[in-house]
Amino acid sequence: MSAPRTSRDEQRERTRARIAEAAGRRFAADGYDRTTIRGVAADAQVDPALVMHYFGSKRDLFAAAVRLPTDSDPEMPGGADPTALVLASLAVKLGGMNDRTLAGLRSMLTHPDATVRARAALEDESRRLADRLTGDQADTRAALLLAINLGVTIAREIVELDALRACPPEELLDLAAPAVRALTDPPGPAGRASRGSTGD
Repeated sequence: MSAPRTSRDEQRERTRARIAEAAGRRFAADGYDRTTIRGVAADAQVDPALVMHYFGSKRDLFAAAVRLPTDSDPEMPGGADPTALVLASLAVKLGGMNDRTLAGLRSMLTHPDATVRARAALEDESRRLADRLTGDQADTRAALLLAINLGVTIAREIVELDALRACPPEELLDLAAPAVRALTDPPGPAGRASRGSTGD
């Protein structure tokens, strides 16, 4: 039987969470290279030594404070339509990203550890999506679908293209839907079968 939690244990958890939250904001605003332990400590109103005590290194702090964009993607329930899944994933990203996810998105473009984590997560998601696609080159089409989602998210949230920022998320999803559908349900016999076509 585990020992009962004490007020000191709860205080430690709150302090650790406060540091991680401050780090997420710093990584999102400044990126990995420009974020410092001293800056995170100042934001969290703790001593820098306490940051190191809880997290050990800047790399471990980054891993604890940052989420990859794929971490917030909806689950893929059995039988779900691939087009709906891809658009649901994009809708989550267009609906607003918290500091931790924004930090992951920004850092995966510049920091090797974040790039490796992102690649592994995207490869896994791509394989799962490819398993749901009919027709030829399912692996390549799945990767293209993820690239569309990622590209739109980066262009809107990081590069901040005016046209994408000004367009409501619902309209962006409507505009993106035909491109997504062209990859999830391609022309040809396999595509027609997945649409339930009875013939030409």
